[in-house]
Formats: sequence, structure tokens, C-alpha cells
Amino acid sequence: MQTNRIENLAKTSGKYNKKLTMTIVIFSALGGMMYGYDIGVISGALLFLDKTIELSNAQMGLVVGAVLWGGAIAIFIAGPLGDIWGRKRIIIIGQIFFIVGVVITVLCDDFTTLITGRLVQGIGIGVVSMLIPLYITETAPASVRGRSVTMFQLFLVLGISIAAFVDLAFVATQNWRAMFGMVLIPGVIFFFGMFYLPESPAWFFLKNKVKESRKILLKLYDAADTNIILEQMETLKKRREADKAKGMEAKKETIFKRVYMVPFAIALFIAIIQQFTGVNLVLQYAPVIFKNAGIESDTMDMLATTGITILNVVFTIVGVMLVDKIGRKALLSIGTAGVFVGMILCAISYSLGSGQIVVLGFGLAIFMSFFAIGPGIVVWLAMSELLPLRIRGVGMAICLGSNSIASAYLASVYLSWTDAIGFSGVFWVLAICSVAYFICAKYILPETKGKTLEEIEEHFRGKYEKA
Repeated sequence: MQTNRIENLAKTSGKYNKKLTMTIVIFSALGGMMYGYDIGVISGALLFLDKTIELSNAQMGLVVGAVLWGGAIAIFIAGPLGDIWGRKRIIIIGQIFFIVGVVITVLCDDFTTLITGRLVQGIGIGVVSMLIPLYITETAPASVRGRSVTMFQLFLVLGISIAAFVDLAFVATQNWRAMFGMVLIPGVIFFFGMFYLPESPAWFFLKNKVKESRKILLKLYDAADTNIILEQMETLKKRREADKAKGMEAKKETIFKRVYMVPFAIALFIAIIQQFTGVNLVLQYAPVIFKNAGIESDTMDMLATTGITILNVVFTIVGVMLVDKIGRKALLSIGTAGVFVGMILCAISYSLGSGQIVVLGFGLAIFMSFFAIGPGIVVWLAMSELLPLRIRGVGMAICLGSNSIASAYLASVYLSWTDAIGFSGVFWVLAICSVAYFICAKYILPETKGKTLEEIEEHFRGKYEKA
């Protein structure tokens, strides 16, 4: 008989150190700003790169995707390294790669050096995108964990919007080097800020350093809640050990164990399908999309692109405000439905002649607004909340690595796809993918609002493992 053992876990009071929590969230979320800036800045730089460095369309696609390919490589490495040496230490090392990569990119004078800089920079971004959501998830109190993790997404979209404004500011001078270089400002602040943040208490416990874990928890909670959280961790640890002793885990615990495989499969699907909504294609190629629709002015292309990024920021803020009120499942269901409508409008706009630009712009606005309020917010929570502690590092690595590979692939082949099936054809493909995303959100994803990570893990243990 399968039972749910969540009710056996003691509950915390919900009180926490607001000042320290906010400091952790804000400094950590600066990593999201750098990630977003890297996604957004290339849209403006694409207009002028080939005027300084000779680039073919294929090379241009590789330049766009290089950061994401570098990120994919780093993500698969960062998870295991974060499990071994700690979240904080690997984040700091990753930031060194990021800063060096930016410098190489700014100083490059040929395609090879440009790609090298973008790849190195991508390694740093991969570490950030992998470990920062994980770090915040393991550190932030359960009552505000949703808003805390989504601050990473909020800063990410702020970074995208800031990049659009920076690109717009340098359109007149066509100074793409300055566009890339401005990200060093938050990058350096983030690098030094990480030295003052605590390590993840969950990671300390995982490494059997209970004293260190307690020390960090006491900075975030009072003594009573600290003891409850440690008891929750210890309870899960003992249950795993008891299961092993009973022969339920005759083999080493792996991600392929059923109780882990189900939440992992959900998280992995959401990670991959998020990119096939086309969000990064819209953000990275927006000026190209608008130019293809008939807007010939570089300044007007960037103004339209900036408008899209502003919508992204505004509705991400709305999502952050709602995620801990109405829940992850509802937001993702509403968001994916809106994403579908937006993509359909974009696809049909190409058959409307003189009304194309208006309908295309409206479709992109709907797409970005609903993506921001749903998929953009929930994807980080789904990956970080669903995965059990024992496989969280490797699971996040696989999910985020797959997300980055999907994004890098689409960025690299997008221009080829538009040549083969047209801009409208690509939008139809993305619309179909958004339907699959909606089905997962509506019928498969469990609600995790207000639950501790231990309670979420027990939900799957109770459902998929015999007591």
C-alpha cells in the first residue's frame, strides 16, 4: 500500500531573518541579470558585428549560440562540482570565467577570437544559471522561496531589457564592443558580493557537516525552526538509510530510481520545452524579425525590441507577485495558453500583407507577456523544487544543460530554418510545442506552493514508493 508521509514532518513557524534573506536573494539574482544581459545584448550587436568582422550567416548563428553552447558545457560540470565543493565556491570560479570571456569578446578582431570569448563567457553564465537557482532554493525560507527563486528570473529579464536600452544607446555609433562590455559592471559587483554570502545549509548537511549547517540556519531562523528543519533533513536521511537496509535500495541511489525518475522527467521536459516556445529566438533575433517584417530603420528595430523586453520585465514582476499566491501550476497553465495564442498570431501575420507589422507586433507582445507570467517564472522553480536533494545537483545539471543545448541549437539554426520554411513556418512549429507545454502544466505538474523541499520529496516518495 502506498502512503503519503508528508504529515509526519514537523512544520516551521514561517518566521525568518528578512534582512539576510533579502541580501542573499538580491546579490544572487545579479547572476540572473548577467545571464539576461548576455541573451539580450546580441540582438543589437548583430546589426553591426559584420561591419567590423567579416561573418557569414552560419558564423553569425554560431556567434549567437556560442554563449549558450559554453553554458551547456558548464552546466553539466557545475552540478557535480557544486555537490563536491559547494555551491558558493563554484559560483565564484564560474564568475572568473565570465569576466575573462567578456574581456576577450570586447578585444576580439576576428571570428575565432570572438567565438572563443563568447564560449568562455558562456561557461561562466552556465555556472550561474545552474547553481544560483539551486543555491537560492536551498537557502531561502519555504514561505518566500517561490518569490526568492523568481527574483533570479526577474533580474534575468531586467538584464535583457537593460541590454536592449544599452544597444539602443549605441546604435548611432554602432559600437558593439561597448554593448558587450557594459555587463562587466554587474559582473564585478556579483563576484565580490558572493564572498560575503553563506554557503547552502542543505549542501553542508548533505556533506554530513551538521554543525556548519546549523550555524547557517541559525542566521536565517530562530533556534526552534532551525531544529525543525534539521529534523526534516535527518528524517529523510534516516528513511533513505532504512529503505536501503530493507533492500529497497539494493543498488546505489541514482536518478533512474522510480521515486527520483518521475520528478526528474517532469523537470527535464519543462526545461527542454521551455526553449521550444521560442523565447530566446524572439529576444535574440527580434531586430531581424522586425526588419524582415518591413521595418528598415535600425533605430526603429531596436525601439520595437526594447518594447518587447519592457513587457517581459513588467509581466515577470506580475508573475513574481502571484507565484506564491495562486501557485506554480495555475501560472504555468495560463502562461502556456497565452504563449500559444501569441505564436498563432505571429504565424498568421505573414499572410496579412499590409497589416503584418501590427499583427506581428501584437502577437509578440502577447507571447512575451504570457511567457513572462508563466513559463519564464515557473521553469526555475520546477527544476529546483521538484528534484530531491540526493539527485538535485546532477538533476539540475542535466535539466539546465538540456535547456541550454536546446536554446543554443535553436539560436544556431534559426536563420537556416527561416530560409527553409519561412518566418511563419517557424512560428507554427513553436505554437505546436507550446500546446505540449500546456498539457504538461495542466495535467502532469504537481502543485508545490508553500511546501518545503522535504515535503515535496515526500510527496513523490509517498506516491511512487511502497511504505
